[in-house]
Amino acid sequence: MNSKNAIARLAKKCGFELKDLRHIEGRPEYLRISVPSYYFGRAWERIVNRFEFLSSMRVLIVAVLQKPKLSADEE
Repeated sequence: MNSKNAIARLAKKCGFELKDLRHIEGRPEYLRISVPSYYFGRAWERIVNRFEFLSSMRVLIVAVLQKPKLSADEE
């Protein structure tokens, strides 16, 4: 379910429209167990945020869904 198509399909099945979908990579706080692992995580975060073609490798997916507007005859 971690793809744009899967999220759009599930949204449609639940009566929503997919308006926006973004992949986000935040700071690697989970790698603060050691200095080298944290620096590796920071480098990774900067690399995947810099190049759009790596966006599918980012950790977080944020989707904006919207209920479709009712037409005049459906109200």
